[in-house]
Amino acid sequence: MTKWTLTQKQKPPENKVETCAENIDASPIDAKNFGDKSLAEIKKISLGRQTIGDWFDVQDSDGPDTVELRGDLRRFDHIGAALSSGELKVVGDAGNFLGGAADGKRLGMSGGRIVITGNVGDYAGHRMRRGEIWICGNVGRFAAAHMVAGTIVIAGKIGHDFAIGMRRGSLIVSQMPILADGRFSDPVESDFLIASLIAPPETGHLVEFWSRLQDQQVSTRRGDRAVGGQGEIVTPH
Repeated sequence: MTKWTLTQKQKPPENKVETCAENIDASPIDAKNFGDKSLAEIKKISLGRQTIGDWFDVQDSDGPDTVELRGDLRRFDHIGAALSSGELKVVGDAGNFLGGAADGKRLGMSGGRIVITGNVGDYAGHRMRRGEIWICGNVGRFAAAHMVAGTIVIAGKIGHDFAIGMRRGSLIVSQMPILADGRFSDPVESDFLIASLIAPPETGHLVEFWSRLQDQQVSTRRGDRAVGGQGEIVTPH
């Protein structure tokens, strides 16, 4: 059992026309991919045109199988795309397609837990199959698009085109976002009994947000009916 801590050494150049800079595919950063490797071997894992060692200082210590990334990772996409167990935490912001399908694969993360202390880019949870994503901050457009199953908790603000094409799963959000007309049911009020059975990450606003769910009724809307979806969007009433 190992905890790996990756601390950012340098930031990618700004994504401007004159630099033609591309975002970095961070999907190889995964405890399952690190398990049988030395620190030297982990540093040589490719992240696009560079390696993990080019971008991060890497340290390991005893603990549950966890990867913790520290830094401004807004230009790092597909974090946790192949996660199937354990926890992956980002102390800072994360890029697009968090936990979403990468490399032309049909599905994204299939288990485990992703925790983000900051904000997240577009397409968080895209084609996510299973597992949990907990986000302290805001998310961009198309979050939970074509989500297959799993749970996403968002304590901050939500961008447009939320949950488009959602099949199943649970989206637990601090406030009901603007949803596409006719694609989700009217809200239904109820108690959220499972809130007391789940321990949230002890990070930022998530504990406070989760305690609100235990103390009051919630509103739930179901969809996306345009694709026959039976997912749920839950928010404190």
